[in-house]
Amino acid sequence: MIMEDIKEKCKALGVLMKVQTGEEHEIDDKMASAVNVVKIDVESYTAKACIR
Repeated sequence: MIMEDIKEKCKALGVLMKVQTGEEHEIDDKMASAVNVVKIDVESYTAKACIR
């Protein structure tokens, strides 16, 4: 689903930037309106355990 709400897009992009860079970034409405953000609702998933 493509997110339309600009505030929700700003929040999602801020979280993504924090994960990718480790730093807080302020995403404004102009920045968020320049990109599409796709929201994927996952009902379930599986994964293998990572043993190190």
